[in-house]
Amino acid sequence: MKNKIILLISIPGSFVGGAQKRYINLFNYIRSRRKDYYFVINKKLYLSLITNGILDSENNIRVITLLGEKKIESISCTAETGPGNTTPDVAKKKSGLRLFIGRNKMFVKSILIWISFAKEFRKVLKELNCNLVYSIWTGGVFAWPLKKVFKFKLIYSYNDSTLDMVKRNITGIFNDSELWALKNADKIDFLSPGIVKSYKKMAGNIPDNRVTITPNSFIDYSRYYADSNKENNVVFLSRLWPNKNPLLFLESVKLFNEKYSDLSGIKYFIIGEGGLEKEIINYISKNNLSNVRFEGKTYEPWLYLRKSKVFISIQQVNNYPSQSLIEAMACENAIIASDVGETRLLVTDKEGILVEFNPESISAAIFKLFSTSGLIENMGANARKKVLENHTIEKFADYFYSITDK
Repeated sequence: MKNKIILLISIPGSFVGGAQKRYINLFNYIRSRRKDYYFVINKKLYLSLITNGILDSENNIRVITLLGEKKIESISCTAETGPGNTTPDVAKKKSGLRLFIGRNKMFVKSILIWISFAKEFRKVLKELNCNLVYSIWTGGVFAWPLKKVFKFKLIYSYNDSTLDMVKRNITGIFNDSELWALKNADKIDFLSPGIVKSYKKMAGNIPDNRVTITPNSFIDYSRYYADSNKENNVVFLSRLWPNKNPLLFLESVKLFNEKYSDLSGIKYFIIGEGGLEKEIINYISKNNLSNVRFEGKTYEPWLYLRKSKVFISIQQVNNYPSQSLIEAMACENAIIASDVGETRLLVTDKEGILVEFNPESISAAIFKLFSTSGLIENMGANARKKVLENHTIEKFADYFYSITDK
């Protein structure tokens, strides 16, 4: 019997975003039912997942040690939760020469890391007698040049609604470009119909037989439910990059504090890691936002979402189907979301309030939710009902088998 691989490689190592969480949960589910699927991950990510209890077993896992990972013994999520740790200073300007040198050094380093991957991955393929690789992000970026040599079918999971990583720069071939993986994969598993349309506009037509579309997202609902004693908390949980709009969230809180000062007692939590951490911390301090807490990265978002009443997702291009958004809905949070892309597939006026990209619209939505009796509770109940009915792992697993068992 031929085995199948779910390949997840994370070069920063310990970062676990929405796509990563989705497929880790899927693998936890699948391996209790099937013995022919294996999870292949790099050492740094593996140690992080084990240390923080994200993988529920070590069965059917193969670990690849990349260049620079041999001496790593353990990783704790708390080591990187503090503000500013290993986070690039996006405000610091560099000369063109320094940028040129830096890009080329990264190119050489990424080639060396890829070579170490190729050697290790060849051993895994031979051991497992594998003929199919389902890859997520860097896994596919690393795997596509090997598929003809090692004779496996490659399915590439594409989750980026912004298409930021569809670049033609050759120096990013194993670092920050998905273009070649997308062009060379046997099939592309797109996260939504809207992303397919966007991809075709940017990269050209793609044959229908290379396209599959994920029917739904999902989470592990056993950890996501509403606390019986919810507090007047508002949560923003995301990667802290410009397209997620964390600074717009803070601007909206500042305006709310000024405009609706009589409605006090609301606490705001901003949770995540990314390139805007320092700007976020500086903004909170400069504007005396004493009711805002910056929490950094967490592997236990449910501890915040169970107690919160409102969740804000104001991504620039699309909020569907955000893992954090589904987690918040499962915890009966009323939603404030930017009215973009396919967001309405997940959030309508029954589950939340759709807003424009300005502080006035967002702060007004916060005011409406906290000043209208029963509105938060009603929307929160509707939100949980929607995700429990439509975004289940059982539904996704049936789809996953249909494209990987062929």
